[in-house]
Amino acid sequence: MLNPRFNIYDNFLFDLDGTLWRWKYLLPGAKKVIADLYRAGKSVHFITNNTALPRAGYAAKLRAFGIKARTEQIINPSLTAATLLKRKRVFVLSGGIKRDLRAAGIKVVESKPQAVLIGEDMTLTFKKLATAVEAVNEGAAVYKCAVGGTWLMGNMRWPGAGAIAAAVEIATGEVGELIGKPSKYMLQELKGLKLKRAIVVGDETYSDIEAGNALGWATALVLTGNSSKEDAILARGDQKPDYVLNSVADLLKK
Repeated sequence: MLNPRFNIYDNFLFDLDGTLWRWKYLLPGAKKVIADLYRAGKSVHFITNNTALPRAGYAAKLRAFGIKARTEQIINPSLTAATLLKRKRVFVLSGGIKRDLRAAGIKVVESKPQAVLIGEDMTLTFKKLATAVEAVNEGAAVYKCAVGGTWLMGNMRWPGAGAIAAAVEIATGEVGELIGKPSKYMLQELKGLKLKRAIVVGDETYSDIEAGNALGWATALVLTGNSSKEDAILARGDQKPDYVLNSVADLLKK
């Protein structure tokens, strides 16, 4: 059952990595929290900067863990990219997002791109990095899906979109424009949901919490991912969470 102090919210938006799962396994309480929210008639969305899978892939991964989810509930940078990069030739350093971009009519190319888009890429090679660097040096705009340098894979930390983007940025001297949380592009996407009495639950003060606060929603930081209790104490402005939870299980009545 939902903890009474969170029952005032009608709309719950969850980050995925470090919040509901560590990719290989669900975090404690995650499955029950979502099930209880549905049972209470609450609206649920999943917002992630991770682009290792297409949106349908994230919905399927959640269902494989026993969490009811539809593609429409998944919000990630493929949505902002589809709008921002419309009618552009794009070189993509990220496996999963390509399917979503093609479905949105974006021309994904291997040479002479007008833009380079960087996300999580589990098949990253030196050749891919070199192609991206060459494209940017020749005038292609560069965009990144996240600034976070690590991606939580079980108990390991893998290089995230921010780390891959950093390699291109250092090699070219061009700083990629962020299109994931908490960028103006993602805020516009989330604003379009027209949610009231909403709360964002995530593990990063600099992306999840900042995005939620910027939209005037409530925010809850969980300590199962990238940001610590000390980060929450030191956070200022939009990065300061309304709640600090040990895990999503704290959303439940004890």
